[in-house]
Amino acid sequence: MDVRGEATIESVTATGATVDRNPELEFQLLVDLPGREPYRVAHRLVVSDRVRHRFGAGRAVPVSVDAAGTLAIG
Repeated sequence: MDVRGEATIESVTATGATVDRNPELEFQLLVDLPGREPYRVAHRLVVSDRVRHRFGAGRAVPVSVDAAGTLAIG
């Protein structure tokens, strides 16, 4: 069962890779899940240029973490 929470984007860096002309970004996140201590993690994601502005440093994004510890934004 996935645990839903929130992450604060601490920094964003373009990796230089692209998929269909959309950049892959590496996020440094501070993840806050219910009942757990906040923790930092790096996460890579391909983001459309049309919504890239929504993923700036300081912004909060919804996340989910599965039983294996895999994080997903959204």
